[in-house]
Amino acid sequence: MNYCPLCNTTDSQASWLGATRYREKKYNYLQCSECDSLYCSPMPDEETLALMYGDDYQQFLSVESCHSGDDGIRQVIEYLKTREKGVFFDYACGAGVLLSEVAKIGWDVIGFELNVATAEKYSRLHDVEIISDLKDLPENFRADVIHLGDVLEHLTDVNSQFPSILNILKENGLVIAQGPLEANINLFFLGVKLTRILRRAPISEMPPYHVSLATVEGQRKFFNRFKLKEMIFDVFETSHPAPERIGLADLKNIRKSTFFLLRKVSQTVSAVFPKRMGNRYFYVGSKGK
Repeated sequence: MNYCPLCNTTDSQASWLGATRYREKKYNYLQCSECDSLYCSPMPDEETLALMYGDDYQQFLSVESCHSGDDGIRQVIEYLKTREKGVFFDYACGAGVLLSEVAKIGWDVIGFELNVATAEKYSRLHDVEIISDLKDLPENFRADVIHLGDVLEHLTDVNSQFPSILNILKENGLVIAQGPLEANINLFFLGVKLTRILRRAPISEMPPYHVSLATVEGQRKFFNRFKLKEMIFDVFETSHPAPERIGLADLKNIRKSTFFLLRKVSQTVSAVFPKRMGNRYFYVGSKGK
């Protein structure tokens, strides 16, 4: 990929994040010259993706839930309660918790999760339909709402993948999306960035799960360029990866207590600039002709 997945700009430069290595292959992170978002180059190929999202990814699902957690579910439920009930499709639904909660308020639900074992496991657990192949959708299936929770940062070819996702949505249907703004400005981010720069951006040893790290500008440009009409775009700051709370015993752990204090200060400052500073977003947009 030679374009920014968020704003589609081709002009980029080496980023402060450096690179990560997975199965002896190096993945660099570039910084977009237009929106300042970061993205992976090269993108993982199909064989690598299959390995990344295999059995080991089960552990990562719990990390994703830390990002949005109950608040992410609550925001979706509260919004859906204001809408006429219909068909709710959760793309890359993970452990299926949101599907179960949406079904409880009277919506027809169906989820998609690429890993077959994951889809089967949580379909049984929550008694909801989760498919592992979009070809298994009923003929002419269209959803009233598509939810993308911590999904977009995983897509390796958005210019072909996202239009296909939107094709599942009815005209005038809604996209509800939420996810991290990992390159967005906030005090905690600046601290992490400075530390990384001082360490001269060493190569991390982990899979490139997040192939794009968005800023507010980049994320909004992403939705706009796919002709979605913005209805809600909220920006806020969650604790992750700092601990949400610490006890007296934790004060002896300098790293943990420093992370905690920095995040609390960062959240206080970000609250003063609610449309710009933070590390997560909640979006609702409509699909129109």
